[in-house]
Amino acid sequence: PFGTAKWQLAGATLADALQTTPDLLPAHLDFAMARRETYAHPGALPTVTPDSIQTDLQRRDFSINALAVALDTGQLLDPFGGLDDLRAGMIRVLHDASFMDDPTRILRAVKYAARLGFTLEPHTAALLTAALPGLGSITGERIRHELTLLLVEPQPERAYADLAVRGALAAIHPALNFDDSDSIVFQGARHLYTPELAWYAWLARLTPADVEAVCARLLIGRKESDVLIAVANLMQQRNRLSDPSAKPSQLTAWLDTVPAVALRAVALRAVALRLDDDLSRERLFNYMLDWQYIRPITTGHTLQALGVAPGPRYKQLLTALRAARLDGVINDEAEEAAYLQKLLE
Repeated sequence: PFGTAKWQLAGATLADALQTTPDLLPAHLDFAMARRETYAHPGALPTVTPDSIQTDLQRRDFSINALAVALDTGQLLDPFGGLDDLRAGMIRVLHDASFMDDPTRILRAVKYAARLGFTLEPHTAALLTAALPGLGSITGERIRHELTLLLVEPQPERAYADLAVRGALAAIHPALNFDDSDSIVFQGARHLYTPELAWYAWLARLTPADVEAVCARLLIGRKESDVLIAVANLMQQRNRLSDPSAKPSQLTAWLDTVPAVALRAVALRAVALRLDDDLSRERLFNYMLDWQYIRPITTGHTLQALGVAPGPRYKQLLTALRAARLDGVINDEAEEAAYLQKLLE
């Protein structure tokens, strides 16, 4: 039996043959045998065996992708009325147990509806609601994969908002939600949008405790969960930025410990939703655009030339010089040299 294959398309040659442009062609075509899929239990990965094209179409998620065309005759195979549903703008499952067999279809149904501007056929919508508890049987890795795919959609906020309204996000974890404020964050980030940043900015709504619970549910690795926890902590401690007595050096020492992507996520959410006062926003952007890059002119080589013995004293002196520059105590090389001399004395 034939398994799977990938055909990398030679764009210009194929485009000439089809009398079109390479930009309108995919980079590759996937080939797969017609197959049957059976599920040992709801939420399980399928067991795959070879079968007919008719059987293969029966395993598809929805009627609109249960269509096939014979390459030799051009005959359309449409056993589930997919063409009519395409024309009507309707998402319809093929059988009543579809969402039970694979609850991740819930996420894909909403994704396609948002992408295409379609609606869920009423009976399909009812089946989706009834199958929501099944999301609890799906591994965190599979759920996270589907949620991440949503982030690269043209308007991901549509899908996330629909998942929230239908109760799917809460079925994944009770702390997950998506409301108008999250849509504003996504829309406001169009010019600098990356899936990673959108993900962190969305989850910035969570408390540190909820972040840890969601990370455990979605099997998020330690590196990413550390970023998410940093985001949550920074969201809770943003009031430190509005303290007029806080010096730039003090704020910089604190923000230096926060991952850069966490800073961007919090800045995105705070600015888009106008969560903070002008001073807080100004200081956050001062750090991101200026303060974090400020360093003294003095280096370890300078200190060595001055006879300072290598050791912890180097870090102490360089940290003090950087703080003085950040706080405006010194502003040029001469002032720094004089300040260093005082420190050494």
